[in-house]
Amino acid sequence: MGFPWNIVHRVVTPLQQDVAEPPHPSNTFAFADLVGYTALTEAHGDEAAADLALAFADEVSLLAAEHGVEVVKTLGDAVMVRCADHGQVVRFGLRLLEQFSGRRGFPAIRIGMHTGPAVERSGDWFGRTVNLAARVAATAQGGELLVTEATRAALDGDREVTLHDRGRQVFKNVLSPSLVYAAGQADHLAAIPA
Repeated sequence: MGFPWNIVHRVVTPLQQDVAEPPHPSNTFAFADLVGYTALTEAHGDEAAADLALAFADEVSLLAAEHGVEVVKTLGDAVMVRCADHGQVVRFGLRLLEQFSGRRGFPAIRIGMHTGPAVERSGDWFGRTVNLAARVAATAQGGELLVTEATRAALDGDREVTLHDRGRQVFKNVLSPSLVYAAGQADHLAAIPA
């Protein structure tokens, strides 16, 4: 007796039909990580590096709670967060940069954000929006918060955040280039027209 492919076909075929996905609410997703973590691990060892990553995740969690931002998960030296209040998550990111900037014993951090719909499964989030947020974070320099055009548009009218145009950037496995902006507090960067 062989594998019952006829049953699989009956179950999978309806799933493959073009059915409109239900709308997913727009969130801003962010990834923050420690710059140079691999080199730090090599220089100071696994124990010290693990302690540092855990301390970073703990502080991110405390700050996220203050800002109404959800910590989705930690991934080694990185933390993934999300929030439906786009301005709030950007202000959280700026505060995080300020809190860790120049702090003794901590490397610089970098943050990337993207706004849009995503799919939630078992407390985790998936989809293009999440993938692009991770790619944007990977291109940020230490001490920098980068946001996409979608996040800039979601911030429209937010006077506490200024943005500096970084131009179009190409991201690995993303079909088209994305406009990217460096975010800052209103008194730190020159604003660009919306």
